[in-house]
Amino acid sequence: MASTKKVRNVALLLIARRMALKKRRARRWWVHPILQRRSELGEFHRLILELRLERLSEFRTYFRMTPEAFDFLAHKIGPKIKKQTTHLRTCISVEERLALTLRFLATGDSYSTIAASFRTSKSTICHAVPETCAAIWETLRNEVMPIPSRQDWVKIAEDFDQFWQFPNCLGSVDGKHIVLQAPNN
Repeated sequence: MASTKKVRNVALLLIARRMALKKRRARRWWVHPILQRRSELGEFHRLILELRLERLSEFRTYFRMTPEAFDFLAHKIGPKIKKQTTHLRTCISVEERLALTLRFLATGDSYSTIAASFRTSKSTICHAVPETCAAIWETLRNEVMPIPSRQDWVKIAEDFDQFWQFPNCLGSVDGKHIVLQAPNN
C-alpha cells in the first residue's frame, strides 16, 4: 500500500515536471514592432509602388516582367491566394504576396532576406512563396506549358538536332546550375 502511494506520488511529480517543461514562454508582443510598420516602410509599399509609377524599366528588371504582366498574373491567381482580413490582423494583399514570391524567384535570396525587406515574418514567407508558386502553376500550366503530344516531342528533338547538333534531346537546363561539356560546334 505504501509503495503504491510512493509510485503514484512519483508519477504525479513526473507529470508536473513535464508540464512545467512544456510551459510556453509568454510572447513579448503579438507582432514584432519592426514588422508593424510594413505598410509605411516595407519594400512593397515604398519601392515597388515608386518603380511602378516612375521607373518602368527598373520595375521590369526587378520582377523580370512588365507592370501589365504583373497585374495580369495577380488578377489570374488572386482568388487562389487571397486571404481574409480579421479584427486581429490585416492580411497581406494578393499583389504583395505575388511581389515577394517573384522577388524570391528572381533573386534566389533566402526567405530571411525577403522577409526583412518586405517587413514580414519569415514564417509568412515560408507559407506565401510555395502557396503562390502552386497557384501560378495551377492557373497557367495549361496555357503556358501544355503536355506535349508525340508529334510535339518529335519536333522538339528534330529542332535540337538541327539547331545545336544534339540528337534525341527533348529539353535543356540552364548551364549555370549544371556543369556541362559543350559539344563541338
